[in-house]
Amino acid sequence: MVRSALLAGVLLFCWYPSAASPMTLAYYEFGWLYHAGRGLDKDVAEEVARRVGKVLETKTLARARIWKDLKDGALDATTSGVETAERTEYAWFVPYMAFRNYAIVPQALAVKVPTFDRFLADETLIFGAVTSFRYGAVLDSWLQQLRSKGRLEESPDFDVLFRKLKEGRVQGLFATPTVYTLYMDTAASAGAFQVYDWVPQEKALTAGFALSRKTVSEAEFHRWKSAVRSMRDDGTLKTIFLRYMSPADAARTLEF
Repeated sequence: MVRSALLAGVLLFCWYPSAASPMTLAYYEFGWLYHAGRGLDKDVAEEVARRVGKVLETKTLARARIWKDLKDGALDATTSGVETAERTEYAWFVPYMAFRNYAIVPQALAVKVPTFDRFLADETLIFGAVTSFRYGAVLDSWLQQLRSKGRLEESPDFDVLFRKLKEGRVQGLFATPTVYTLYMDTAASAGAFQVYDWVPQEKALTAGFALSRKTVSEAEFHRWKSAVRSMRDDGTLKTIFLRYMSPADAARTLEF
């Protein structure tokens, strides 16, 4: 009788692994991806967890710490991760969005600087960037040109950078829709800035869940992938994106 009860307990534990072992997931502060306890990443993660039957234990960490913990197996998952050759060695990737960096300039200058070359030609203009942030090969090379001319103002984060833009201390910067909508979606900013795609030929990058290969099985990875696909097909992803960006930006973000 005792052996039967013990065996039943073991089988019950094995049958419900998700209840016994919640998944640890880390967010990082970055525009409307995640800001002050809410954001696109949080909404997507909670819906995927509901569909795959997982309980999430969440925390907010610096990006460098997140990638170290994923590699070491001290963290199960993160959101809005960009796949690289190095990261695929220790993480599965499940994309759920596409993104591009756009140029943001004051409306008063918009006619004068519709392209990077026009901005570069006006030596009175200063561009802004986040220190050590990588915007992509083409944009990074442009920023280096401005840096070499002493026309790049670097800031520790986007909070400081957008404040400088609004104060007129810089006349342009690059940002994704999930970032610039956080800082421009106010009455004070309405119509004050123009968004330009200075590199329409550049392919958009994708971002999504990064799941630690040390702690997440391949079967679980496929469940998350299937859940994201179903959310795109049934319109759930679009509904979530529209909470944080315009219909046009949401449509582009779904092109992954």
